[in-house]
Amino acid sequence: MGSPMVRASDSLMLWGDAAQYSWRAEPGRGEVPPTERSRSTRSSVYALTLIASLLAGMPGQQIAAQEPPASAEVVTGATPTEADPKLPEEGRPLPRLDRFNIRAGNFNHWVGIHVIIPIAKGYNVFVPKLLQESINNGIQNLQRPRDIVNSALQLKPKRAARHLGSLILNSTLGIGGLFYVSDSLIDDTSPETFDETLGHWGVPPGPYMVLPFVVPPFSETTVRSLVGSAGDFVMGPLFWLNTVAGVLGGTEGLIVSSSLTVTGGLNNVAMLMPGPFADESEWKAFDELVRERTPYHDQKRLYLENRQYDVAD
Repeated sequence: MGSPMVRASDSLMLWGDAAQYSWRAEPGRGEVPPTERSRSTRSSVYALTLIASLLAGMPGQQIAAQEPPASAEVVTGATPTEADPKLPEEGRPLPRLDRFNIRAGNFNHWVGIHVIIPIAKGYNVFVPKLLQESINNGIQNLQRPRDIVNSALQLKPKRAARHLGSLILNSTLGIGGLFYVSDSLIDDTSPETFDETLGHWGVPPGPYMVLPFVVPPFSETTVRSLVGSAGDFVMGPLFWLNTVAGVLGGTEGLIVSSSLTVTGGLNNVAMLMPGPFADESEWKAFDELVRERTPYHDQKRLYLENRQYDVAD
């Protein structure tokens, strides 16, 4: 089991909690990965398809970084890896799925720069940083039932008990999870998703995909991750709120869950931004960072390595 490495292309990871998706597995190193608070909303934010995606440069810049100038159909200087064993040899055409993934990623990032960042900047002006943190904590707390169930399914009773204890403490003393009081009372532990549960029992990840109209880093996925995300959603309280409201003939559950999803996505973006009245140099650094990209095959390899790390954790 390797430990993670910082991934430059995830720059700021405006759609996850601050640290989670900027980490990737790198064998032979001793650092420990971010824990559960930094891996919070992976599965639920898949639903945020209408907001599209975020970060990292114009389509032309991305193509130049990820595809050879002479052709968008070939790979040059690429070396197959254990996590990406089917990488084409130099000069061979890219597989059709990889070509689709590159174009989907370009589209997502372009929309993010032109749509998501401006909206989030407005949100950042009106919602103070302390309130942003509390909103993030509350949404993360809603993921605890998922962690409890998946820990049990992976036969990790101690981890399930710690998640249960954190849920009780944060939901009561922490006022519905707005404050994370469990940090000082219970050893924090990694979250557990249904994707990891399937991997724990030997289900292979399947093909790597980049989904259009889905916010990064959640646009990166595999067949197993898609199934796992659906399972995680069913384990969450918002699913049951929707179900109960539907049975009773109301729309309250749908309104609440949709509002939390959209607010959570914008809130995660704003949390990584400087304050609205920060120095100009901070905003300049932010704007430069959100345009950083990683070449496609490195991005794919790092994602698959991170999934392997999560399963082994």
